[in-house]
Amino acid sequence: MRIGHQVIELATKAALKTRLPVKPIYQVLKASRIARRPAEFLGRRRAARHLLDGSPWRGFIPPDRGYRITDARTLPGVDAVVAAGRVALDRHERRLAEMERPVKNFFANILTADDLADFPALMAFALGPPLIESVTAYLGMLPRLNGLGVYVSPANDSQVRSQLFHVDFDDFSQVKCFVNIDDVDADNGPFTFIPADRSRAIRAANGHGFRSSNLPDARIGDAERIMLTGPAGTTALVDTSNCLHFGSRVRRGRRVVFMCQYTTWPLPTLTTRKQALEGRPIFTFPPVASAERPYLRGLLGALA
Repeated sequence: MRIGHQVIELATKAALKTRLPVKPIYQVLKASRIARRPAEFLGRRRAARHLLDGSPWRGFIPPDRGYRITDARTLPGVDAVVAAGRVALDRHERRLAEMERPVKNFFANILTADDLADFPALMAFALGPPLIESVTAYLGMLPRLNGLGVYVSPANDSQVRSQLFHVDFDDFSQVKCFVNIDDVDADNGPFTFIPADRSRAIRAANGHGFRSSNLPDARIGDAERIMLTGPAGTTALVDTSNCLHFGSRVRRGRRVVFMCQYTTWPLPTLTTRKQALEGRPIFTFPPVASAERPYLRGLLGALA
C-alpha cells in the first residue's frame, strides 16, 4: 500500500508539469490517503451524524449557493471576536508596520500562536457548536480547523494574486468564516465573491479547472457579486473552493477581518505540513479536551 501511495504522489507531481486536467489525479491522491487510514475517514463521518442529530444548524449553509452571510446577532460569540480582534490589532500595530510579508504585501495575519491564550474568544468561536455544526453539515464530515488569524489589508493600488477572482485549492470543498472586525464599505477592500452555482457556470465557460490561474474581471462579466460590507460583526461562511472570490482591493483606509478555515480529511495536497511564516495563518493549535464534546480532538488533529 505504501509503494502504491508513493506512485500516486509521483504521478500527481508529473501531472502538474503537463497541461492535462489535474483534478482527477488529486481525486485519486485523496482516495489513496483515505484507503491508508479508513478508520479516520469513517470516524469523521460517524462523528458528523452524531453531531448533527437534532442540530438547528443543519442546512445553515445552502449547498447549492455555497455561502451564508449573517450579522453579529446570529452566531453567538461574534461580538467577542470583534472585541478580541481590536485588542490584538492594538497590541501588534508596531509589529504590523515592521512586518516582512514574504507572500502578500496587501494581506497579513497579525496574530501569533502565543496570542491564542490571551484571546480565548477566537478559539471558542472557531470551535463553537454553531460554526462547527454548520460546517460539518455542509462538508458531510467532521472537519479540521486548518488555519486562523486576524488579517489586516492596508490601502493599496494593486490588483494581483488573490486580489483577482480565483478559487482556493486546499480541498475540493471547504468553508472559510470571515468576520469583519471594523465597519467595511466598498472602498475598504471587502471580501467579494460569486455564489457557487453561478461560479460553476463562469468557470465552465472559461475552461477554469482545479488549480487554474486567476481570472481577470473582464472574464467575469456582469455576474452577481456579493461584497462582505456592513458594520463590525458582519460575518460570512463561504466555500472558497467553489465560489470565485477576491479581497484586499483596499482603496481607502484598511480592512481588518478575523478568518478561520475548515477542510475535510484528508487534504488532496502534496505538501501537508505548512510552514509558519510571519503574516501567514496560525496552523497549529493547543490541544482541547472536553468530556461533553469529545469530537474537539478531531477538529485540531487526528480523530482517533
